[in-house]
Amino acid sequence: MRLQFHDCAVRVHASILLNHTGSERLAAASMTLMGFELIDYIKAALKKSCPGTTSCTDILTSAATDETVAAGGPFWMVPYRRRDGWVSVAAETQNVPMGYENTDTLYLGGTHDREVHERINPGRYKTTTTARASPTLPSTREEDGAPAHGPTNPIVAAFVNEPFFFYQQFSVSMVKLGNIDILTSNEGEVRTNLDRP
Repeated sequence: MRLQFHDCAVRVHASILLNHTGSERLAAASMTLMGFELIDYIKAALKKSCPGTTSCTDILTSAATDETVAAGGPFWMVPYRRRDGWVSVAAETQNVPMGYENTDTLYLGGTHDREVHERINPGRYKTTTTARASPTLPSTREEDGAPAHGPTNPIVAAFVNEPFFFYQQFSVSMVKLGNIDILTSNEGEVRTNLDRP
């Protein structure tokens, strides 16, 4: 799941899998990622049975979906026939969460990043510098054993009271995340190797 999230947060072209000096995979934000061996195993099996047909990008998305379902989470439809890219730049991971940020940091941080908003909603980006710099947001605190954060409280409450709503929204979000700036047809390639073009 985190491999796909990191990939989608930067390029959605299986760029997180490329392994060379200066690549996303070797960036500080990627040091806690795991599962590369599993993706490599899947790629090797597919390469043996049907070479050149399944992109690394599609493998990442399928693995994230299958693992989520296996863990008891929701299913979402995975679009296939996406292509792999050749570019992977460590510096592009600067706004990717590393997995230990608190709610305030996540609320004010990468989700308001201009490049991410422009990729998700081209032409509809509105500056969020006021929200980003707002000193009035409450600090994250523990309330009845659960994190509380003013602006996100209604969403958390809705998810807690209606688990189906969370599953549905999670699925919608994962589909949207996996479709940001995808490469298709003649753009990109189906990489023969997981970690190099």
